[in-house]
Amino acid sequence: MMPRAIFIVLLLYPAVCFAAKPLRACGGQSEWPPSSYYADRQKRTITGYSADVLHKIFDNTAYQIEIQLLPWPRCLAEVQNGENYQIAMAVSRTPERETKFIFSTPYLFLTPGSVSLNSQHPRQGNISTLSKCGINGFNYNPYDMFNSKDIDTTANNYESVIKKLITGRCDYLLEYTEVAQSLIRLEEYGFTKGTFKIEKILGAKLVPAHFAIGENAPDSKKILAMVNEKLIQLEKKGKLKSLINKHMQ
Repeated sequence: MMPRAIFIVLLLYPAVCFAAKPLRACGGQSEWPPSSYYADRQKRTITGYSADVLHKIFDNTAYQIEIQLLPWPRCLAEVQNGENYQIAMAVSRTPERETKFIFSTPYLFLTPGSVSLNSQHPRQGNISTLSKCGINGFNYNPYDMFNSKDIDTTANNYESVIKKLITGRCDYLLEYTEVAQSLIRLEEYGFTKGTFKIEKILGAKLVPAHFAIGENAPDSKKILAMVNEKLIQLEKKGKLKSLINKHMQ
């Protein structure tokens, strides 16, 4: 017969006997607040809205969530493979990505915008006629009001693209307003306060972002079902709104 004390411990602390299964998620190494970014200059602690949502989803489950920031193209490739990473955070859908991932219910909505220098001298032209730049691997399909060939995406990170703005090799950085505002608030990668102007793209629709799960990942359908169920619960309770507000202040 099982001793009473041991029986009580097993009831109260099942984790003692059943270790949580690691589940690895990734975001972009360049950081993409409010979704995911480092909480400290030493880049030891990852925080952000997406990170908070994942912890809410998988706390007290059979899974232990682990989050890393990788070069964005590598993050997507790793999740597609499914062996080392199973979830990519804050992914917008494209026809190509639809063939590689299964997507959660959207949990973040982003506003297409632009970032330019706060110059005292007005530019001769507008965003349609002046030069536009972005970052390699990012999805610019939501900016379909512009010809994709006119968007310079040769920069691999924010530092490089900000240098293009400052040196006049680019007039506008295409970036979601929520991301740009957060980068300026944190003063990361050259996004210094008072230097840049953020504008919405007139007529552009909000862009939903999802958790993307590699179809080849073990338990991919089960994980997706868990994510969607919990996202609906968090939304109904107003938790998603409070979590995003925490990282926009």
